[in-house]
Amino acid sequence: MKRLFAIMILLLITGCAGIRVNYDYDPQVSFEGYNTFGYYPELNSGLGELDERRLLEATNRALSSRGFKFSEEPDFWINVNSVLVETPPSSNIGIGMGGGGRNVGGGISIGVPVSGPALQYQITFDLLDRQREALIWQAFCSVKIDDTLAPEARVARFNDIAQKVFSAFPPGN
Repeated sequence: MKRLFAIMILLLITGCAGIRVNYDYDPQVSFEGYNTFGYYPELNSGLGELDERRLLEATNRALSSRGFKFSEEPDFWINVNSVLVETPPSSNIGIGMGGGGRNVGGGISIGVPVSGPALQYQITFDLLDRQREALIWQAFCSVKIDDTLAPEARVARFNDIAQKVFSAFPPGN
């Protein structure tokens, strides 16, 4: 029982710091012909310069580990866009009062937020066929990036993001 409780606590803690990713792609596209990638020429990620560099380097590592090569004349472009979103507080303390009897009941409940709103980045990765100039694959990532993290921890966080985002690319693998 103690072991089960410890596992549940661990899952709860890791779930709070998780990276949520959703994917979409064009099912008409055969991804077998794509071997090289590059970044969209007018890339404007919405991140600071250092974080943008960390994300692009992490993306290079993630795609290279999957067999893709960076090229100035790529098969597909990668465009990255991010938006900082304020999410409502998710932890509350509930105070309740109730009573009842003889088929009559009543109650009062008040939710008090424990913490303020959290900031999350919504990062979109668009992969575009360079020849056709058409969107072929997309990933939507929601992640908390703490601005107080040390540079090494930020590198690790962006590596985690890129690995999770590109774990489902190309489709069918």
